[in-house]
Order: sequence, then structure tokens, then C-alpha cells
Amino acid sequence: MANKILDPIFRLYDPIRYSFNKKKEDYIIISPTVGSKSQLNDGSRITFEINSLSNWLLLSDAYFRCDFKIKDGTPNENRVPQTNTTLENNFFPSLFSEMVLEAGSNPIETIKHPGEFDTMLKTVLYPKDFDSVSGWIPDVGDGSILKEPVRNLANDADLARVRVVARNTIERVGRAVNHGFEKRVLQYNNVVENNRWGNYVNWKLYPLFGLLEHRKVSIGLPYKIHLQREINDDKIFFGENGSDAKLEITNLQLFMPVITPSIEVETKIFNSLTKDIEIAFLHRNTVGSMTLTGESTTWPITNTIKPARYLIVGFKNSRTDSQTNNNNVFRVAMNQTQDPLIHRVQVRLNNDNYPNQPLTINPTTKDYNELYRNYKNMCELFGNPPQFEYVDFALNHPIFCFDLSAHQEDLFKTGVNINIHIEKTQGDVTETLVKKIIEAIETASPTTITYNGKKISITKKLIDKYKYCKVRDDIDLERIEANAKEGGFLPLLPLIFSGLTAAGLATGGISAAVSSANEKKAAIAKAAAKKAADEKKAAEDHRHNLAMEKLAKGSGVGEMIGTIK
Repeated sequence: MANKILDPIFRLYDPIRYSFNKKKEDYIIISPTVGSKSQLNDGSRITFEINSLSNWLLLSDAYFRCDFKIKDGTPNENRVPQTNTTLENNFFPSLFSEMVLEAGSNPIETIKHPGEFDTMLKTVLYPKDFDSVSGWIPDVGDGSILKEPVRNLANDADLARVRVVARNTIERVGRAVNHGFEKRVLQYNNVVENNRWGNYVNWKLYPLFGLLEHRKVSIGLPYKIHLQREINDDKIFFGENGSDAKLEITNLQLFMPVITPSIEVETKIFNSLTKDIEIAFLHRNTVGSMTLTGESTTWPITNTIKPARYLIVGFKNSRTDSQTNNNNVFRVAMNQTQDPLIHRVQVRLNNDNYPNQPLTINPTTKDYNELYRNYKNMCELFGNPPQFEYVDFALNHPIFCFDLSAHQEDLFKTGVNINIHIEKTQGDVTETLVKKIIEAIETASPTTITYNGKKISITKKLIDKYKYCKVRDDIDLERIEANAKEGGFLPLLPLIFSGLTAAGLATGGISAAVSSANEKKAAIAKAAAKKAADEKKAAEDHRHNLAMEKLAKGSGVGEMIGTIK
């Protein structure tokens, strides 16, 4: 007999739980470094430094706010661009050829081609109702532009104008309209100032960087983000023939969430620091691209000893960037109406096919069911319902998703070759560009992260020494920071410990003197010795705490526990 579960509305004795863990939640706004602030539009590297070491940062929820303007690129003309040209879906990461995330002094992840890479990830990892302010407004329907997304017709319009509007309206009604394009026009082309239009996007760092899968606060660790600007307007705009739009970034800022925990929670966190902290996350990898020319191609991706979690493959037409092409959609055909050119795709781990049968597209019936099934399963694996229905997926977002988590446990111990086998239609016009994503689980302890040339290791031994200091009020975080800036605290440590040894010898000398004194003066000498020993012990405790401050600063713990008295 099956167990019956009582509906939650009838569980009258369930405790009611509230969360008062956060005392305050805010953002710090970070501008590019002085050297890169003036290079937003000249193809240089833009750097953001996050040095708020005393704040609890939630890097996984950080986002870039990009304010921009658009203008027609026709020389010697000052006119508003056409309203049937707008920015592509998820255009922001395509403004850059590379993004790098550093923690401490280490580059943690380097992402090449972040535009295509981020789009593939979000196709799987984003929920269906994600906020469009982030710039995620994907193409749907037939994926085409709207020839005239007008909302009304002037009362004095002539007959020719009425015919144009009527013809375009009939065409829109008679086909599957690309509402994604229409929404982007309304969002990006609705503010006109000095013959320019523009707006802003709030582009989130997640899920591009795998480290952000570690959705925990961090404190005491600096970060850097480097963006390599790429000037290629044909790569980010989509419109009709003759479009020549240009984008200008007017302001770019990083919004970093700062969480202030309650006193009770902060104390509990510090008291729980009893062992090293390990960070495990899925490391994102992309390894370039290739052009397919033959009917059958086996592409060696990589050789690795790290378990591959999943792999995503996307195909694009290998045509040059153009504003008449939608460069941020994936295709297995030259356009939406032609037969698929890609027929079979299969992953091979050494000699094992993965899966046993290749993912197949029937070019005659245009059957994408196997692709969509794997895509749907991958979305559900990450807890998301698929954001694209079957038709929208087949026409505009057909990506090949492979879940590699069920491989044999010993497969990667000696190294495994990961290959992709692809079969397609022959002919020069069928060349396609391939992008891929491999994710491998990597575990990294803070001991692998350096700061100011020193490894950061939050060890139980050091925390215990700090927690049981006898004169807690002597711990002064400002003095730690001052010493660190002057760079003079490390040479002092040997002298401190030498002084502690000398103090112990002095105490022994006093005891010897007392034992050799006459009986009459013994009581006085003993009292004096005790007083001297107490004073030396107090000084020793004081020096001990100063040493712990310096050790804490040198190990990266100072900022984490310096606020506790």
C-alpha cells in the first residue's frame, strides 16, 4: 500500500520558520580602473578590481550595468537609425572577445568567445521567464526581422503608405512572428536623444563563470574581472539590408551584492571556522572552433584525466558577420526553410560511443525530436523547465546536449580522448562553424589561491590560536592593516619569538636567585619575583596576540575574523 502524504495545508503542527539572517543587503558599484575607464570603445582591455576585503560579497549575483547609445554609421549623416534594425539577443558578452575572472592573484577562468558561449549556457540554465532587462530576449517564430513594427498609421498617410503597412501586416499575421525581435526593438530603440537611441542592460555574470556555481558569500579575498573589448558592430546587430548601426558604450559599471549578516549569524560563522574551506565548481572550458567541409568528420576535442560533466555543441553558418545575419542563433541549415545539413552527431570517449546511438536529424522530415529530448533532459537536470518549445528550438536554437556523467568511474584515471563525430551533407555551401563546451568537476582549496604573493590557507590550527588568545582586546584590525601596508611585520616575527624565549630564561634566573637568598629576605624576594613573573607573563600574552594578528593577516584570516572581540 502506498504511503499517503498529508497536504501541507493540514499539517497544523509544522513549525513556522522565519529567516532573520541578513541585517542588510546592498550593492557596491565598481567602475573600471583609471587606466581602462576611457577605453570602453577602442578595443582595449577593461579591468574591474573588487577590493572590498571587509565586506561579505555574493559574487554569483553580480552584474554589469551597460548604458549605451546607437547611431547610424553612415558618414556625414545625422539621422535616427531604422527601427527595423536592433541589437541581437544577449548582445552584451559579444562586445568582448575574452573575459577573465581572477581570485586573489590567480586567473580562475578564461572564457573565449563569451557571446556564443554564454548563449549556449543560458539556453540550458536560464528559466523560461527570465528578466529581459538582462538582455536575454531570444528569437522565436521564424526568427526573421519585422519589416515594419509600427503601432499606428498617420491620419494623412497617402495610399502608397497604406499599401505598404497593409502588406507588411498581412505578412506578419500569415507567418510565425519573431516576437523576440519585436521586444528588443521596443526595449532598445525607444529612447531618442540627439539622433541616437539607446538604453541599458543588466548582464549577470552567472552562468558564464563556473566559479559562480559556488553560490556562497566570500570575505577577505580580492577579485578582478578583465574584459577584452571587441569592436564589431556587424556581430551584434540584426536588421534589414543596408543596415549600418553602431553601438557606443556610454557607461559600464559592476554591481556587486554586499550582504551584512546579523551579529548572531556572523558570530556563528566565525566560530564554525574549524577546518580548511574547499571550493568545488564546474570549470567551464571552450576550445575554439573548426569548419566542416566533408561529409564525415571526427574532431578531437581534448585529452583529459578530469571527469567531463557534460558537453554542448552548436553549429553556425560560416558566413562573415553581417547585420543582415542573426549571429547569435544556432543553425543546422542555411536558413529556417532549408533542409538540415547536419545529420548525425555523436560523442566518443576513447572507443566508447556516447550515447550508443548518435543524435540524428532526418533531413527529409526535419525531425528534431532526439535533439529536443536531450535538450529537455539537460534543462531538467539543472532544475529548469525548457524555455523553448519544440518549434522555436528547432528553428532558432538547435543545440546538441550530451550528459557525460554516467561514464565508467575508472575511465578518466589514465586519460581519455574526447572526440565528436559529425556527419553532414556534402558541398562547399554547407560549411558550418562549431562551438563546444566541456565542463569538468574541479575541486580547489583556498591553499591554491594566492594573495600578495602568499597562499591563503584558513587552517584549524591558526583559527584555534586566534580564538583562544588571552587578551582579546589587544587584537586591533587597523594596526594589522597598517603593518601590512608598511610591509614590516614579517621580519619582526623571529624577534617576537626570540623575545618569548628570553623571557622564559629570565624567569628561571629569578627563581634561582630566590632559592639562594637568605631566609629573612625570602618572602620579599618571592613576592618581587612573582610580580616580575606576572608582568613578564602579561607582556608575553600581549606579544603573543600581536604575533597572532600578524599571522592572521599573512594568511588571509585577518579580514575574516578581525571584527570579533
